[in-house]
Amino acid sequence: MQINIIIPTFNRKELLNNLLVQIKEQASKITMVTYKTIVVVDGSNDGTIEMLREIHPAVYVVLHPGDLWYTKSMNLGFEKAQQIGCDYVLTLNDDIVLDNNYLAKMAEIAVSSNTSIVGSLSLTMHQPPKIMFSGIRKYIKWRQKNVRYHRSFIEFDSILTGIHPTIVLPGRGMLIPADIVQSLNGFDEFFIQYHSDEDFCLRAAKIGVPVNISWDARLYSYVEKTAAATNYMRVSVDKFIKSFFNPYSRSYIPQKAVFYYRHGIKLLWPITMLTFFLSNTKAWIFNKKII
Repeated sequence: MQINIIIPTFNRKELLNNLLVQIKEQASKITMVTYKTIVVVDGSNDGTIEMLREIHPAVYVVLHPGDLWYTKSMNLGFEKAQQIGCDYVLTLNDDIVLDNNYLAKMAEIAVSSNTSIVGSLSLTMHQPPKIMFSGIRKYIKWRQKNVRYHRSFIEFDSILTGIHPTIVLPGRGMLIPADIVQSLNGFDEFFIQYHSDEDFCLRAAKIGVPVNISWDARLYSYVEKTAAATNYMRVSVDKFIKSFFNPYSRSYIPQKAVFYYRHGIKLLWPITMLTFFLSNTKAWIFNKKII
C-alpha cells in the first residue's frame, strides 16, 4: 500500500526542511505502507529548490513560477500523485511539526481498509499545547454554523483518543483515498486559498463518503504563521474590512457567498450572509486574541 504526501510551499525553506526530515525518519520505521513525498513549490526564491535537490533528492518536486496559492498547488500535487500511483494521499502544510508517531497512526488507518476521509488533531506549538481543531460535531445548516467538539485554543487534554465523525476538515493532515480525489476532481479552484478543503469534505459527504478525524494522529502548528485577519489574531480595523474584499482571505465575500449557497439552505442564503457579517464582526471585537 502506498500513501503519497503532498506539501505545497512558498518561501519556508527551514520549516519545510524540518518537516521533510521528520517524514523521512518516521517513514523509515514503517513497513506496512510506503510513503512518497511530493512538494509543490509555488515560486519560492529563498533557496527551497536548491535545498530539496541537495538534501532531499528522493522527494518529488513540482515547480511553478508563482501565483498558484493553496488550491491550485494541491491540485498539481494530486495530479503528480496520480502519475506516480498511490492508494491514499495525505495533505500537509509546510509549517507544521508531526507528533512522534504521526505517520504510523496514518498508516494504521490506511491499512484498516478505511474508505473514509480522515483528518488530524491540530494543536499549537505553545507549551502546554492548545487545541486548534478537533473536529465539527454538529452543523447548523441554515446559518452555516459549525459546532466544534472543543473550543479553539483551550488547553489540550492528552486523554483525547479515537476516531470521530466530523462535518469538515482543514487540509492540514487530511488522509484521502486516491479514488475519491479522482471522482471529485480534486479541490475546487474557485476557492483560491481557503474553503476548498471544507468544500471537498462536504462534496464527498454528498456522495456517501464518511468524514472522520483521528484524535491520535496529532500535528502541531505555528499559529503566528497563519494568515492575518483571522478572528483569533489582533488586526486593525482597516485590515479587518479589507479582508472581505481580499481574494486570498478567509472572509472574501464572493467565495463565502458561493460556499454558503452551495452547501446551505438556498432560500435562507441572504440571512446566512447577514449572519456571516455579524458573527465575523462580533468575533473581531470580542473573541480572545492569542497573538
